[in-house]
Amino acid sequence: MQQCEYTDKMSRWIVLTDSSPSPAPELANCLRTPSGRTALRWIEDQRLPIRGLILSPDSWDEDFSCLVSRCRQLRPGTPIHTLAAQHSQDLATIDDPLIKQRLGLGRSIKIEELPSFLQSKTRLESAGRNSREPLIHEGPFVGIPLSDFQDCESLLFDLHLKLSSGKFIRLLDAREAQPWGRILKYRERGVTHLYIAREAYERSLTAIRLFQETIPESLSSGDSAWSEIQIAHSLRAISGLMSDQRSLEQIDSNVWEKCHELLYFFGRALAERKIEQDSNQLQRWLRRSLFLDHSLSVFLISILIGRPLQFTSEENLLALGSAALFHDISLLDFERIPEQEKPEGLVGKTLEKFLTHPDDSARFLEERLGAPAIVIQAVQHHHWRYDGSGILRQGKRNPVFVPRMAEIIGLAEECSHALIRQPNLSLQEITASLSQEMSSKFSPEVLSGMRACFTPSV
Repeated sequence: MQQCEYTDKMSRWIVLTDSSPSPAPELANCLRTPSGRTALRWIEDQRLPIRGLILSPDSWDEDFSCLVSRCRQLRPGTPIHTLAAQHSQDLATIDDPLIKQRLGLGRSIKIEELPSFLQSKTRLESAGRNSREPLIHEGPFVGIPLSDFQDCESLLFDLHLKLSSGKFIRLLDAREAQPWGRILKYRERGVTHLYIAREAYERSLTAIRLFQETIPESLSSGDSAWSEIQIAHSLRAISGLMSDQRSLEQIDSNVWEKCHELLYFFGRALAERKIEQDSNQLQRWLRRSLFLDHSLSVFLISILIGRPLQFTSEENLLALGSAALFHDISLLDFERIPEQEKPEGLVGKTLEKFLTHPDDSARFLEERLGAPAIVIQAVQHHHWRYDGSGILRQGKRNPVFVPRMAEIIGLAEECSHALIRQPNLSLQEITASLSQEMSSKFSPEVLSGMRACFTPSV
């Protein structure tokens, strides 16, 4: 779910962070998001002109090296800066000068310096320069739009100029500082692209790939950063598998296996973080759930609610997480999912199909994926509510009791919807509101799990 979107094609800085400078001013010339996947979508939008990237190294839904790699592949001349980590020293290796040089990274920027940095980069765009030229591939050279270099502090590659005869001559040397002044003169003469040697271009991508491979090895297997990097890989794998699938017929065991892989690494990260004592980290994870897809958001909140309710063993964690991830799987066959999953406005066969989605999801898990009975029951009853207000087909009786896991998933859905409806409220305010609103719908034990999750002891 995208929480920030560009409204025009004027060039912007992409800022990836879930921290805010204090005070937090409006940053007019940037696209800001806490979601690595949203940042990746912007990078991959070839129509969108980007001035540069400022990336937090600990985005958990898309790992840092993947973002750098994709930017270098699609926008080789665009400057990339790191945002000094506020919460973690997990990827302190990124600040190593040799690593930064190999990856072509600019200087690190502290969160409190962000407004002044962006203000210093503000300049008026000339008319007609609000769209981006594509890369040009010409044999041994790759052409880069001139506008990609406008905020470069230092060149990563030698730059070449293509003459009218078709020959290429070297124009600027790699590591030349503040090159834009010289490059701008050529734009005024009608030049649209400068060229880099394909060999140097591919060498830069290789350096990033090697960095990707060595990061997990440089971290202890007991370090939470290692697990969080694996979480990012697993999230990307699940998202990739699901993104091209439009119906239940396309779902296979690969998704189920990736789900178990994600649960394994997530369980490790929770244990290694000692999350009960880390209030700030827990609240960041809850806030980040806003920017995950619905099923992943419900998965995250279900796991966090389940921890104080003793869903901590590998077996229990696997069952709860699997049920949460697949609780709405049958909605893949639904043309348009009702907002907040409310059936108001639906009629006829559309309404009936929506009301049966818990049963349909449970049947799919049983028949196609061979899920355990406890997972099937939790999915089947995740819309159950004590007061009978849940989603039920006409004539179907509301059971008196349901598995605890079904309650946790149902409450996690309510929490996810509340976070989306009220993004500006503190977690404590959301907790107080939900505790009152849900008191007749869920058992006191599950509500206590939510309170422990949303308002942990510091």
